Amino acid sequence: MSPQGQELVELLANPAGVAVVGASSNPQSPSGRPVDYLTRFGFKGSVLPVNRRSGQVAGLDTIPDLNEAASGAVDVALITVPAPAVVPALADAERAGARAAVIIGSGFEDRESPQRRALDEFVANSPMRVIGPNCVGTLGTEHAAYLTFSSVLRTERPQQGPVGLVTQSGALGNSLLQTLIRRHVGLCQWFSTGDEVDVGALELVTGLLGRDEVAAVGLFLEGIGDLDWLARLEEVLQDEGKRLFVLKAANTGAGRQAAAGHTGRVVGSAEASRAILAEIGAVEVPTLSALADALVVAGTCSPVISARAPRVAIVSVSGAAGVIGSDRVTGHPGLAMADVGEQAKTMLRSRIDARLTPANPLDVPFLDNTAAFADAISAFGAAGAADVVVAVESGLAHDREELAVKLISAAGPVAIVLR
Repeated sequence: MSPQGQELVELLANPAGVAVVGASSNPQSPSGRPVDYLTRFGFKGSVLPVNRRSGQVAGLDTIPDLNEAASGAVDVALITVPAPAVVPALADAERAGARAAVIIGSGFEDRESPQRRALDEFVANSPMRVIGPNCVGTLGTEHAAYLTFSSVLRTERPQQGPVGLVTQSGALGNSLLQTLIRRHVGLCQWFSTGDEVDVGALELVTGLLGRDEVAAVGLFLEGIGDLDWLARLEEVLQDEGKRLFVLKAANTGAGRQAAAGHTGRVVGSAEASRAILAEIGAVEVPTLSALADALVVAGTCSPVISARAPRVAIVSVSGAAGVIGSDRVTGHPGLAMADVGEQAKTMLRSRIDARLTPANPLDVPFLDNTAAFADAISAFGAAGAADVVVAVESGLAHDREELAVKLISAAGPVAIVLR
């Protein structure tokens, strides 16, 4: 049986054996990086470099083609050869027992070209699942399954965590990967889907959300190709209580034409796609930075993401900033101002400066008193009255290094707004 949804996602997260077809001995080249990443980052399964020239890649002996692979040695094949050699390589991988293949090469954008037709025909008649072509690949952090040539990994490596990522663009996915790494957000898996001749974005999102390890998924979407996965995706979102954040592109005629040009993907109405995503419970975000911010919160403060209307407390050095913040929170349908009841007031009084009166928003109008400001922020977390504390601070009033040190041990998530 062909692996579907969560089974496919888990196969790519932890394959027993990986073949890299077209593997280069140059670890800096796109076809040399996957073997370098797999061996350097500690992948525990077998790695089989395939290269018609005999020799070694990353210290591993090569074989000229997959017909020489031992039976059952290959779960997943990573295809890095030029477009004319892709379909023969896929056929070899299928005969070797691979259940999935990832094609990173391009050259299949023209749907009427002989190469694309041959690829479509292979996919239609094979039980092996295919991701790509024209993608950056996939990666899973738990088992170091780095089936990718991502340039980010040459110098940086993601930590393991609860965020999943699916991007129909490899370059944009690389950017998000780098952002998550540099903002210390743990990643479970990333899938770059490319032209989607077989496996589509919605299937992978559904599989990711079904994993216990995943709290939220970020999706960059140009067009929806696998509509048959919508019902299952909606069911998973409702049953699991997890979040799907979507950045939808190709919203104009020019954007749709551009998407078709670089992937060959047919992109339908933006309005229809948005309506579909809203109906199943996905959260659309307007920009790449907003998608990154949502994933940062999901990766570091998952209780805030799972709460239907997170309770927000505002601590400010400026009364006006507190007023503005209260307006923004109250006017947002997905947020609520934290209610400071008598029990919370008692807790706050015991922790904040005696000159302050417990309230939300809480104005801490002291210059050069970083400790009082930090204590007020921490007090809200300790009182349990809020799911998140938004602190509006000023470099004119506080020592930011001191503030950062004090807030490291603060209870609950804190968002700092710099003024």
